[in-house]
Amino acid sequence: MMRLKKDQYIFLKKMKKKIKIFLTGSTGFVGYNFLKIVNPREYEILRPSKKKLNLKNFKRVQEYLKANNPDIILNLASYTNSKTRSKFEDYRQFNNTIIPIINLCKASDENLKLFIGVGSIEEYGNCFAPFKENSKPKPISSYGIAKYKSYLQFKKICKRKKIRNIWLRPSLMFGNKMKSGRLMQNIIVSYKKNKKMTINNPLSIRDHLYVGDFCRILILIIKKYKNFNNNVYNVTSENWMSNKNLVKKISKIAGNNYNILFDISSKNVDINFYNSGSKLRKMIKSFKFTSFKKGLIETFKFNNLNLS
Repeated sequence: MMRLKKDQYIFLKKMKKKIKIFLTGSTGFVGYNFLKIVNPREYEILRPSKKKLNLKNFKRVQEYLKANNPDIILNLASYTNSKTRSKFEDYRQFNNTIIPIINLCKASDENLKLFIGVGSIEEYGNCFAPFKENSKPKPISSYGIAKYKSYLQFKKICKRKKIRNIWLRPSLMFGNKMKSGRLMQNIIVSYKKNKKMTINNPLSIRDHLYVGDFCRILILIIKKYKNFNNNVYNVTSENWMSNKNLVKKISKIAGNNYNILFDISSKNVDINFYNSGSKLRKMIKSFKFTSFKKGLIETFKFNNLNLS
């Protein structure tokens, strides 16, 4: 057998086919951070604009997948609003969260290496925390309900079409380019503008996942896609703390006291949202999560604030 010369080997290595990832929701919170760390030499990212590809149009989705033939689908498309429950919000979630993933599933085939669906910790809702993957979801917000309904359709269609898939339920995420309205972002705004802020559920326990870690886990899953098939995984660094302790921890790191009040009146119902992540940890044993302090410092820097 003829042996390749060193320069020929290097050339062929460079010519190695990139893994093609179809990324939806690329301009959102997670999409923005994912694109910051993904290696363009290893992956070709397909991220058509909403104008170019309307995910609510099945025919257009079908044509796009057939023409581009991605290896991986990473669906981050949804309308994230976890605060309200109303008929209008249900309708908006149906159109912007459920319909896109149904169309993507129906337009895909078994040649796809992996379909990654991204749900939410809010699917669990009123379950007993810490949430485990075998907990029966009891979502209470329109967003949580839409994500859980999306999962049920995702699971059903992928099983019927024999598409390798996983469904991820990340904890509440923080990091660069957070949406306004998130607790962490509200605290940052309060700190930056020295504005008063009231937290209605100081004793509620929340689970805080740094978005950079979630994106690194996504890349790790894509690299090792053959190890993942037809499962649900919670994604958490298990940074569990009450909202009151969250403020205390940030204040300690920042070296400043926040202008934040706590409403402990009985009208507020404390609902705990925190995941157990043991199932995924067994699959990614070597993965090291970013410390809460480091993730917080990076987030503050992005918002033009410095922590000690």
